[in-house]
Amino acid sequence: QQRSFEDEQRKIWTPTSLLEQCCLQWLSRGPYQMIRSGNNLASVTHRGCSGGCSKAHPKIKLDFVGGVGTASISHALDPFTQLFKDDPMVKTTVEQPLKYQLNGMLSDHHERI
Repeated sequence: QQRSFEDEQRKIWTPTSLLEQCCLQWLSRGPYQMIRSGNNLASVTHRGCSGGCSKAHPKIKLDFVGGVGTASISHALDPFTQLFKDDPMVKTTVEQPLKYQLNGMLSDHHERI
């Protein structure tokens, strides 16, 4: 079952050479969470990554400086870069290829991401 999970994630998170550096648990499930589905501790499940696995934990950072909204991508994984590709509300920055200038309301971009 673990192998099928990894194979499924490899189809989503490309390029593979970059994915090898990254935590699949983080990418698929986010940060570590305890989820309780009932009233007792026996019904608690865990998901995500605590950050202690020694692999990279890719992120998209939204910022607003000097009246301009930006999004910075820590790793150029295709699902991240595709979010901003061909979007008329987004301009790439020449100086930093993984940083995007966001036009319009930052909250609109946050909801989309």
